[in-house]
Amino acid sequence: MFGAKLYSATLTVNGVFSAVPVGAWISFWTPYNPGVGTVNAAGTVAAPAAVAPGAVSVAAKKSGRLGAIVAGKVTQAGQGRGGATVTIRGGAKPSALKKLGSVKVKANGAYSFKAKRGTFFKVTAVATSASAPPLCSALAAALPYPCVNPTTDGFVVQSKTVKKK
Repeated sequence: MFGAKLYSATLTVNGVFSAVPVGAWISFWTPYNPGVGTVNAAGTVAAPAAVAPGAVSVAAKKSGRLGAIVAGKVTQAGQGRGGATVTIRGGAKPSALKKLGSVKVKANGAYSFKAKRGTFFKVTAVATSASAPPLCSALAAALPYPCVNPTTDGFVVQSKTVKKK
């Protein structure tokens, strides 16, 4: 008996889908019975992925003679997004900002950075794709199969330039 055995597959698709502002991509996966080559319908699972835009806020408050506390929040679909990395740039002029450092965002999306000097600041937040267990809870009633490996998409977002107050 001859049969093809697929052990692993990777699919890359470019230029086919348009941007989705907010939504969920739900894939359904059905395995084959090993050695038999028939579908194992009872093993079918659903794997959802949330798609939502990211945002970052920033404010700078004077601290000491020259320094500032640069703080804000990283959000995705309006909810705090923990685990992101925020890179802080600062300088005396908005046109000459240099990297001052970076911080990890707390679980609630908040971040804070103490800059030794600077008048103007701008931040960039980078959030990688992450596990999103609440997605399975929210979709459980609507899915015909068990929910596995829920994720949320990653994003890179930049703030406007702000002046310390």
